[in-house]
Amino acid sequence: MATANETLDESIGTTEPAPEISFRARFGLFAAAWVAFTIATAGFSPLAPQLLIFAWLFPAGLLGLFVPPDWEPPGGLTILVVGWLLYIGWSIYLLGQRKRARFFVAYAYLLVFLLFNVAGCHAQMRQPLKIGC
Repeated sequence: MATANETLDESIGTTEPAPEISFRARFGLFAAAWVAFTIATAGFSPLAPQLLIFAWLFPAGLLGLFVPPDWEPPGGLTILVVGWLLYIGWSIYLLGQRKRARFFVAYAYLLVFLLFNVAGCHAQMRQPLKIGC
């Protein structure tokens, strides 16, 4: 005959905890994304070291696909500050996710942000007399 505790355990059912991802793996994937997208932005051209000098302009690429070539952002550096705050905040959120599913959803959003950013940087760099990303 089953005891009261055994009956209770069977009726409730058991749920397994969500799988976690280690900080080492999270940081490794995070760093790999940034390295890959840095290479995608600067490329393997001989000018790559000179382009990396402008890395601080990287967040401007988020808008690079959506604004006309002669657009001047209002507020000067505000766009860059907001862009970097977006990346810093999202990075903190991403690296803080221990649950595997949540991490990969947040990671997918980071990849989409970076993809749009790199495409915008390339669009800006094709414009003459304009400093891109």
